[in-house]
Amino acid sequence: MDATRGRPGRLTAVAAVSGALVAGAVAVVAANPAHAAACESVEYNVVNDWGGAHHAVVSLTAGTEGVDGWNLSFDLPDGAQVQSAWNVDWSQSGSSFTGSDVGWNATVAAGQSRELFGMIVSGGAVQPEPFTLNGVECGEDGDDPSESPTEDPGPTQVDAGLTQVASGSSPTAGAVGPDGAIWIANREGTVQVLDDGELSDPVLDISDETTTESERGLLGIAFDPAFEHFYISFTDLNGDTAVEEFGMLDGQIQLDTRRTVLTQEQPFSNHNGGQVAFGPDGMLYIGLGDGGDAFDPSDNAQNLDTLLGKLLRIDPSGAEPYAIPPDNPFVGDPGARDEIWAYGLRNPWRFSWDAETGDLYIADVGQNDREEINFAPASSTGGENYGWARMEGTLPVSGEEPANHVPPWYEFDHSDGACSVTGGFVYRGSAIPELQGAYVFSDYCLGVVLAREIENGSDAGEVEFSGRIGAGSIASFVEGPDGELYVLSLGGSILRLDPQ
Repeated sequence: MDATRGRPGRLTAVAAVSGALVAGAVAVVAANPAHAAACESVEYNVVNDWGGAHHAVVSLTAGTEGVDGWNLSFDLPDGAQVQSAWNVDWSQSGSSFTGSDVGWNATVAAGQSRELFGMIVSGGAVQPEPFTLNGVECGEDGDDPSESPTEDPGPTQVDAGLTQVASGSSPTAGAVGPDGAIWIANREGTVQVLDDGELSDPVLDISDETTTESERGLLGIAFDPAFEHFYISFTDLNGDTAVEEFGMLDGQIQLDTRRTVLTQEQPFSNHNGGQVAFGPDGMLYIGLGDGGDAFDPSDNAQNLDTLLGKLLRIDPSGAEPYAIPPDNPFVGDPGARDEIWAYGLRNPWRFSWDAETGDLYIADVGQNDREEINFAPASSTGGENYGWARMEGTLPVSGEEPANHVPPWYEFDHSDGACSVTGGFVYRGSAIPELQGAYVFSDYCLGVVLAREIENGSDAGEVEFSGRIGAGSIASFVEGPDGELYVLSLGGSILRLDPQ
């Protein structure tokens, strides 16, 4: 993956007491404690370069005493202009940029690195070269750190491959059910149970209630945390979204308990979203696309009076047909639907929580240029705006960039044949130790398993597998009860990611 697909390329510019900056100079004006042991290096990583504009992130590596509160400044090249910046209180006057923490990102623990903020700059390019540091000593005990760029250790190397465990019809989604068995949803409307490498006869069949036209079908399944209820998400014969609930007894679906939880009219046949999943908080989350066609013609993703283009959060056991959690971000807002947890999504195709940290990752399918993976920390109280259709990733699409736009955690373009991101999971299994803590995902057109390292909640670069891990038409991932990951190919294969 090249830098234009979102990989920082480990372009590291190290803050030094001496040394020249080709395009500008960076200075940490204040970092508390403001003395030698507070700061070791500052990095300016160019994440995407579009020629005439670029996306960069600024990171800080703390010294032996750490940093608690920061503000820094640097001089941009003549003509360069910061178009936007996030996670920073900033201003620009002429060529001088100043920025300070926004509270939650003020602290960098001793010896740790943290991405402080991101920015879009046009009209010039700051080169990833050593910075001149002024205003505070930076380096271990005041010593001059190396003036050379940090050595690139290269991507993490992982020996892994896929083992086929079963073959189905057209698997689109999966969930861990009673007794740790994995339940598989097939697009045409059947649900089967995977046990000891065998798929059962269908335990549920709604094939006469859905179609597989365009992007329609049975798109999601979930169990509540106590395995007392089973949920399905599908498009009905009219093409509209339906989320329905069944009671469970002794591990069996009770068909006579079926009830409709939520419906949503779909204006077009694509961008249905369709995933359902219970979060760490015990609430049911539902992903809905913007309603389809191209470029969100009704601006659904930005309109808070519709459920389209949103991630919803409801309590299906709290009322009929469901209750609204009182801490949802738009409760009480007369111009917004109470069900909304996050918005600005085009077609969220698989979201998941890190089983260890509780952080949320949302893969959102792009239009023509960018596939993106969005992020919300476990501490989030909701309300994130991921930008569509004003933005496609970090690229402007229409209108002004929203002031509250949360840029993608990671994005990649279509230059390698990618077309549609498939979200996965942060790997927390034990079979592949080298992969521990990395976010595993795919792209439907590439049909290969991909992974990104995570450091302090930020993307930390590509995980490089020893060989191409291909399955073709990867539609979904399933996290097993032991944290191991299964890959679902729409062509029928159900595979497990195993060490090689």
